[in-house]
Amino acid sequence: MTRPAAPLSGSQRQLTLTVNGGRYATDGQHVREVIRRPRLTRVPHGPPALIGVCNLRGTVLPVVSLARLMGIEPGPEQRVAVLDQGGAIGLLVDAVLTLDADADTQP
Repeated sequence: MTRPAAPLSGSQRQLTLTVNGGRYATDGQHVREVIRRPRLTRVPHGPPALIGVCNLRGTVLPVVSLARLMGIEPGPEQRVAVLDQGGAIGLLVDAVLTLDADADTQP
């Protein structure tokens, strides 16, 4: 995860999101979709960042808290960015501000 980035070429996508009041940007090329926080089922003895799993159109989706991965206190965590990283994984964040090639120009 990187802080707000330099302008991108037209072929790249950027994901801009918030975590506990902080604004972050990263490569959005692997983002499949953004969904509201679903009902999650806890995983016994799972790592602290693994909030749980959910059913996303018939597929089990593990959901991790970006705040916990970063070692900070979680905020409201209302959105999940579904990433395709050789398999789907959900990244739980407070809000997704933009997912486009021109994220730095959005209000």
